[in-house]
Amino acid sequence: MNRSSSDRPARLPGRGLTRRAALAQAGLAAAGAAIAGVAPGRAAAQEATPAAPGESTLSSVTPERAALATARIPELARDMLERSGVPGMAVAVVYDDAVTFSDGFGVRELGKDAPIDVDTVFQLASVSKSLASTVVASVVGDGTISWTSRMADVAPGFSLHDAWPTQQVSLADLFSHRSGLRDHAGDLLEDLGFERAEILHRLRYLEPA
Repeated sequence: MNRSSSDRPARLPGRGLTRRAALAQAGLAAAGAAIAGVAPGRAAAQEATPAAPGESTLSSVTPERAALATARIPELARDMLERSGVPGMAVAVVYDDAVTFSDGFGVRELGKDAPIDVDTVFQLASVSKSLASTVVASVVGDGTISWTSRMADVAPGFSLHDAWPTQQVSLADLFSHRSGLRDHAGDLLEDLGFERAEILHRLRYLEPA
């Protein structure tokens, strides 16, 4: 698809990075802060408390070691922002099913002073796919539903343009782009401010690809 110059990702001045590449880099770095951020801290912790013989590094992460690693996150986050040129990010760490760290770093927009905090809403773009599938996987894991559950059974009233896919399309089909819906179906309605229920209702009017 041809794109005009206005459609191309803007490059960050003096850095040779597109905003998309920088956001991807910082997003991976931020997501890894709970992991990559733990790694340096864990190494430091192990110097003081070496793992027992035969004990794996991951299984030996103690609350004390996690706390040491978490303490390094502000430093790591500021370094990531400086290197990537991304204005700001939020970081959270979950250890033993509890949030042990959450904070915002940098600003929401270049040239402005509004800071990022733990309640800042980000544009997630396609990261929403991994979040959605993770949530569904947790429900599949506890046996409430399965990947082969039909959407018509999960959400009564769900309807596509044709009767057969309406009755047969499964959760796995939707996550695998096997529903017949066209690319970005419903996105424009969301951009225009329609609510989720109305967007889902209108899927029945879209002819399949």
